[in-house]
Amino acid sequence: MRSILVQIPSGERRCTVAAAALESFAREIIDDLLFQAARAIPDGAAAGQVEATLTFTVMLDPVTGDLRINR
Repeated sequence: MRSILVQIPSGERRCTVAAAALESFAREIIDDLLFQAARAIPDGAAAGQVEATLTFTVMLDPVTGDLRINR
């Protein structure tokens, strides 16, 4: 899952996210992060620190007011 829908009820400051969808999205993010970090390590390199960056796009649905977060 590379996107998640976040429902924000009118007049509320809290959002609703299905637990299974949130878990799946979090697993996908962690998998992507680990994969990027592994690819950043040069062949034959000693243990050390690497950098990985994840980018997200957040869009507001003009009809429902829900947020869609894409990876």
